[in-house]
Amino acid sequence: MSRQGGEGRTVRGTASAFTAAQRHTAGLRQGQEATTKYRSDPGLGSVTNAKVLWAVASIAFAGSVVAVIKTYVTSKAGEIK
Repeated sequence: MSRQGGEGRTVRGTASAFTAAQRHTAGLRQGQEATTKYRSDPGLGSVTNAKVLWAVASIAFAGSVVAVIKTYVTSKAGEIK
């Protein structure tokens, strides 16, 4: 590891250790490219019909909840004298 020298200077080798730590965090080993990690699954990140249908259903459900709450609040507001 690196250690601090006087007045904020770092000891030699810090940049390569930092780069190795970044690559390790990304799940890569020395010599690998970032693209090789995801080559095993070509469909990774693709949006399927099921995901789209779930999104549409979620939005419709949220809209119906908002409509019910709005109707309830409007009816109670009409009862205020």
